[in-house]
Amino acid sequence: KEFFLKAFLLFIFQCTFYSTLKYRARLITEEELQKDMARYPLGRYGEPEDIANAVIYFLSDASAWISGVSLVIDGGLMNRI
Repeated sequence: KEFFLKAFLLFIFQCTFYSTLKYRARLITEEELQKDMARYPLGRYGEPEDIANAVIYFLSDASAWISGVSLVIDGGLMNRI
């Protein structure tokens, strides 16, 4: 029984665009960047830490009662579609 529970834990992280050094180096104007970020209800792109914090939660004992989840990490973007 214990093996079954451990073998079938499933966590899916659905992440939208997030800020990276590679993206920041792209050749777009600050105005274009601000216009694109305005599409997100939180007004910014996610940072790698935003995704990492969700993963850390699900790897911690705090999520012991959760057996599976599909988590959208998108700063509220899906709510606008």
